[in-house]
Amino acid sequence: MKIVENFLPELEYKTLLKAVEGKDFDWFYMPYTGYSKLHSGTNVTESGQFVHPFFYHGQSFKFIELIHPFKENLVQHGVKPTNLLHIKANMLMKDVTYPANHFHPPHSDVEEKGKFCTLLYYLNDSDGDTYMFNQTYHTMPDFKNRTDELVIAKRITPKANTAVIFDSTIIHTSSSPRETDRRMVVNCVFEI
Repeated sequence: MKIVENFLPELEYKTLLKAVEGKDFDWFYMPYTGYSKLHSGTNVTESGQFVHPFFYHGQSFKFIELIHPFKENLVQHGVKPTNLLHIKANMLMKDVTYPANHFHPPHSDVEEKGKFCTLLYYLNDSDGDTYMFNQTYHTMPDFKNRTDELVIAKRITPKANTAVIFDSTIIHTSSSPRETDRRMVVNCVFEI
């Protein structure tokens, strides 16, 4: 796992943020964040989120051009993306009732070992930490039924223009902001 502050040059970051916060940027509401409603666990609390697809199943969507600088900056940090799996923006809204130290259903972005990498890019400073666990899909493929056994390796508080780059099989999750109006991220999964 690599954490890179000031991932994009300031102008590219501000251009992306202005677009994402603009009235023409399409957000679609999803009543969940997780990939499965089968999760259970002492600290698992699901919530809804807004999603904007940039690229999915080989199809580009509105505003994809704003994401093009990501590839060049990944290469500068030693990651050479080849095939793109998906890119999306996620926005979680402030929820003062969201329990402290809880998180959304954990997941891995892919199941194939060593072939894929995830870039999690924070668009704004917020609470609503990202939880990275010690386990991967390969070390605990049945993690959805054993959420309480997951060991937190790192909690990352979202900081604007910061990227977290990691193996896509690492189990991870988000949490809802309790103090900040919203938590906005771009999530990219790509083959290396």
